[in-house]
Amino acid sequence: MDYVQEGHNAETIANNTKDNDDVMFPDIYCAYTTRRVLTMEFMQGIKISRYDELDRLGVDRKKLGRLLISVYCQQILTDGFFHADPHPRKLFVSEDGKLIMVDFGMVGMISEELKGQLLELAVHVIQKQYIEVTEDLKKMGFLRSYADNKVVSRLLAAVIERFLGDGKKMGDAAFMGLLDDIEALVYEQPFQIPGNYTFLGRAAGTLYGLCLGIDPENNFLDAIKPYLNDFIGGKKRMFDKVKEEGEAWLRSAVMVPSLAARVLQQADQGELTVRVPFHSLLESSRDNTAALRMLSWAVV
Repeated sequence: MDYVQEGHNAETIANNTKDNDDVMFPDIYCAYTTRRVLTMEFMQGIKISRYDELDRLGVDRKKLGRLLISVYCQQILTDGFFHADPHPRKLFVSEDGKLIMVDFGMVGMISEELKGQLLELAVHVIQKQYIEVTEDLKKMGFLRSYADNKVVSRLLAAVIERFLGDGKKMGDAAFMGLLDDIEALVYEQPFQIPGNYTFLGRAAGTLYGLCLGIDPENNFLDAIKPYLNDFIGGKKRMFDKVKEEGEAWLRSAVMVPSLAARVLQQADQGELTVRVPFHSLLESSRDNTAALRMLSWAVV
């Protein structure tokens, strides 16, 4: 524990978020802070998981959920420096609905290279291009190079759609199906978690559960889309990029059935496999053999 470093972490994230009036951070009193003592401003707020109390005060929980997602999008995709432990004891809400963040002992840092990989992954997830998502995961080290793209992309589609599609609470059967999908992804394919994503994964998992508690109908994909426009940086805006990269895919989706589009995509990537029933081959072989025998006897 080094409370001087923790104080610097708090000041860094507060400075990065200074333009957002809906987020509050306690001031750090450096003159009264040492490695063993952290002195900060007291801030009055309600623990973010006290949903009944938030409702009693008239806090807009949908707006609060979107705010929480946007804050983490900025910290992760833009700043590359994020609060890595977003559990309810460290997140509060003021009476006027503002988000209060405290306790910055656990933070994560993301390099420009990792930031670019995350942006590319997010674009492909939103486009629902799961073959590309699989390739992104290979580049990022989550999958070994020999993982089966078709199998993994099907599993990812099931998991991502259930996790992020509509964000609604699932019944027991749907939840067990989700666990089966995740188990298949983790154990049947060469899946691994790179060390440099450990804090990010922890933060994302905790944040996901918290946001669904705040707003059970939260749609993560829809919530992330607007922020990616601003977080692409000096490049083209995200939806221009989506239009440019996905033009052919969109045309095929409109002009031919979705199954045909999938077949064309697999063919383009050299992954198209043609299956012929074995019994049909046997019958054809027998017919050809019989015909050859008849022809041979006729010649003799």
